[in-house]
Amino acid sequence: MPGGYRYPDGEFNTAGGSGVWWTATERGESKANAYYRIMYFSQDRVYEAYDDKGYGYSVRCVKE
Repeated sequence: MPGGYRYPDGEFNTAGGSGVWWTATERGESKANAYYRIMYFSQDRVYEAYDDKGYGYSVRCVKE
């Protein structure tokens, strides 16, 4: 089941409804933002956006 995510204040949201994973790509000169991918349980697409690194998104390590 999708794990949802954690807000910077510690509250959790959308567990079971979406899965969100950070990418390794940062955005902007301040390096405070990074790109993520999100998949919704009810949809068959993967979305990309960026957000503040204070959010608690999942991390998946892939070995080449």
